[in-house]
Amino acid sequence: MRKGIDEANKSLAESGILWVQTLFADLLGNTRAVSIPAEKYLSGSIWKDGTNFDGSSTAFRKSEKSDMTAIPDPTTFRIIEIREQRTAFVFCDLHIPQTREIFDGGPRTVARRAMDRARDEGYISWLQPEIEFYVFNSIQEAIMENDVWSRDARIGVGSSFVVPNIIQDYTKSKYLAKPKQHYFSPPPFDRFAQFREELATMLKSIDIPVKYHHHELGTHQMEIELGNIEGPVTSGDAVLIHKFISRLLGAEYDFLPSYMPKPIFADAGNGLHAHMFLADGTTGENTFHDANDPLGLSQTARYFIGGLLEHAQGMTAVTDPTINSYKRLVPEFEAPVFITWSPMNRTALVRVAAKAIPENVDVEYRSPDPSCNPYLAFALLLQAGLEGIKKKIEPGDPLNSDPSKMSKAECKQLGIKQLPATLTKALEAMEADDFVKQALGSEAYDLFLELKWKEVKENQIFVSAWEIYKYFEV
Repeated sequence: MRKGIDEANKSLAESGILWVQTLFADLLGNTRAVSIPAEKYLSGSIWKDGTNFDGSSTAFRKSEKSDMTAIPDPTTFRIIEIREQRTAFVFCDLHIPQTREIFDGGPRTVARRAMDRARDEGYISWLQPEIEFYVFNSIQEAIMENDVWSRDARIGVGSSFVVPNIIQDYTKSKYLAKPKQHYFSPPPFDRFAQFREELATMLKSIDIPVKYHHHELGTHQMEIELGNIEGPVTSGDAVLIHKFISRLLGAEYDFLPSYMPKPIFADAGNGLHAHMFLADGTTGENTFHDANDPLGLSQTARYFIGGLLEHAQGMTAVTDPTINSYKRLVPEFEAPVFITWSPMNRTALVRVAAKAIPENVDVEYRSPDPSCNPYLAFALLLQAGLEGIKKKIEPGDPLNSDPSKMSKAECKQLGIKQLPATLTKALEAMEADDFVKQALGSEAYDLFLELKWKEVKENQIFVSAWEIYKYFEV
């Protein structure tokens, strides 16, 4: 630990940066920040004592016992440079100031418990997040896109007037982007290529591996797929760093990144797919690979998949935690609705992607979206897979067809279950699965449910523009 502090302070001193963005994630995955003078880091006081904050304002604690302490983790210290403006940042673990004990409900703490469990059981866990997001010029542009691509002629439909005269003014492009038509679009159709390339380069510069980046299916949709990252703690850090830097860089381009699961109703939603495998803790070899298996999968991998499928419904409130999440989880948009697994099939919840090198086999869990708290989501997925191995849960046979094309009777006959269709159903499923409480810990579990049930109730009384349009004249 001391070596990590010395290295961080050396970089900070040489940079001449005067303030450090001291970051942590709240329970819902939002990044919180406080700017602390560099001299407090250089003196060692912040590394040792941390900084206190109001836990009730970040939904971690009740007002009557709200004091909390954020203690920086020196291994996460980084410096980035955007347009000759350098920013230093570091992530924190959360503690209880009275006892100095780590806070059990802290997102990084939840993720670390999952990582430690894997190590205790002889594995090194690896994750590879695929981060999808939209880029707009403004919130008004997103609203306009939803209006134009509406299926009702009185709202929009992309008429000959609206598209060239309004949409193109908002997008600041002469090329018209249409929903679900832009997977791997090149420039100049891809007007975000330079922004995305600069973002990916910045991530690589601070040791976050990037596999590739490209324009995704949606009109404004991007994907940056990260490389393999060890454990849910560092993987969670990487997702939040991606969001943090994309917004800083976006401001320079006059772009507004959005990680909303379904920002445009007629277009593809944003996913946070997670590829996972377990390496042998001694040899480092991929325990999911079996050269003698037709799919290249070991029995360990199959049990891991079994655990994911077994607890899929109970985990969905965490992996897909917003009202809007369930407007993405619908058939025909490559977002999984049915709890199945399959090689290569993109309609499956768990997919075994084809690999150029068979020994690199992993399993991809496809339902999470980037509105989730990545620490909690990745921790749950890892814990569920480990439960599958521990309890030898068989996943059954893979399903290579699309369940959305089957009748309800066919799905019932095959025993195919579905993910919850609303946040309300997902929270009920979470409460019914004791594994989720055990994996998250009681503090994070109880706080999360409290916050999300409140969100459901707020939504129940909200009157939307669609309701006014649909029902005002009844």
